[in-house]
Amino acid sequence: MKERELNEPDRRKVWFGESPGSWPVVRNKHVMRLVSETVGSRSSDLTLLSLTNRGVIARDMESGKGKFPASFDTYQLVRDGDLVFCLFDIDETPRTVGLSPLTGMITGAYSVFRPTPRAIGSFLSYFYHSIDDRKGLRPFYTGLRKVVRNDTFLSLPIPLPDLPTQKAIAAFLDRETARIDQLIEKKQRLMELLGERFKSAATAALTGATVDGDRQPSANPWIGTIPSTWRERRLSWCFRRIGSGTTPATGSFDRMYGEGTPWVTTSELREAPIAQTKQSVTHEALENYTALKVFPTGTLLIAMYGATIGRLGWLAMPATLNQACCALAEPESTSTRFIYHWLRTFRNDLVSLASGGGQPNLNQEKLRSLRIGIPSEQEAERIAQLLDNREVSQARLSERTKASIDRLKEYRSALITAAVTGQIDVETWSRRGAGDRRLDRIEEEMAG
Repeated sequence: MKERELNEPDRRKVWFGESPGSWPVVRNKHVMRLVSETVGSRSSDLTLLSLTNRGVIARDMESGKGKFPASFDTYQLVRDGDLVFCLFDIDETPRTVGLSPLTGMITGAYSVFRPTPRAIGSFLSYFYHSIDDRKGLRPFYTGLRKVVRNDTFLSLPIPLPDLPTQKAIAAFLDRETARIDQLIEKKQRLMELLGERFKSAATAALTGATVDGDRQPSANPWIGTIPSTWRERRLSWCFRRIGSGTTPATGSFDRMYGEGTPWVTTSELREAPIAQTKQSVTHEALENYTALKVFPTGTLLIAMYGATIGRLGWLAMPATLNQACCALAEPESTSTRFIYHWLRTFRNDLVSLASGGGQPNLNQEKLRSLRIGIPSEQEAERIAQLLDNREVSQARLSERTKASIDRLKEYRSALITAAVTGQIDVETWSRRGAGDRRLDRIEEEMAG
């Protein structure tokens, strides 16, 4: 942060950074103690807790989402005011510390610490949030799972001002981070509204909602009706060539992958043109494995199954595909962009047609027989261009909004670090309006 308001010129540098020379540095074992109490038969009376980006929260067991053990008796007790740490797989864990506002139980894989009378739990939580934001525990990792052992953690020194200062810092951060979080939430809601607005406009355009005259029922129940002047055509009528890619068995060729023709996987389908791929297949593979087909530039792609089912993309170059991609190539008179917007807008409805249990599959026959309401060629091009333009405008606004959210998160993290390491005087910060000016600057930069 640019603002530095230290009354003490003396600064000491430790593993966590710098802190005022007037603040004692003490080890974690003096400010918190490890508690590990198995809940046993009391598990049925306790709330199941989870450590998330939003802190320690009660886990929803009614929704059926997520996996649960057969018994919770080996879980550990967490009391209101305890600190919960995930001290393993730290780099891959979104949030590794949380102050529990609830009494309940949590998996024994986590470490639960209880603050001693020398420390305020919320101050310790904010301090380790600042460490977690930059993964500052990295020097103390051991093993492949990047574990910080409990005894190592308890031996770490941290800055500890007196109790009134800890309380003042925690209260200041409660207030300031709540303001920032409120702004972030509003911007995230704006992102959702932008998506909803675009889908609403796309649905209206793709179903001819503004076209005057008689209407006819659509073959697709999620659409309702379309103008009587439009014709519903099977997808197979719109493209001369529809086919899936393939993945040859490992070891089929000495050089399956290497310099040659780009090979597209579903991970590269991102509602955008595909101009490069992670892998290519060799000329030898193409010549000797006839199931490998090369599709031309402009081919529309859709993911058939897996986590990316229904995701779209199109080729900005000739390429071959893996078996989870379906290619819609060599279009007839219908606008490919119109088809793209139709498939994207009604993707969830399309995916609902997939068959299979654990891994639903959109097979080629279902895609071929899918009926799409199509206007005249000129009208289809006009609608496609309209939605292309709206998509570009929305992308720009979404990118600006996302950048603003990222800046607010960076500011939030920097403010927490500055406060818990004594880089700012929290007593005068708000009175001077420093936070307001910083937030105003972020808004002005994003608007410009």
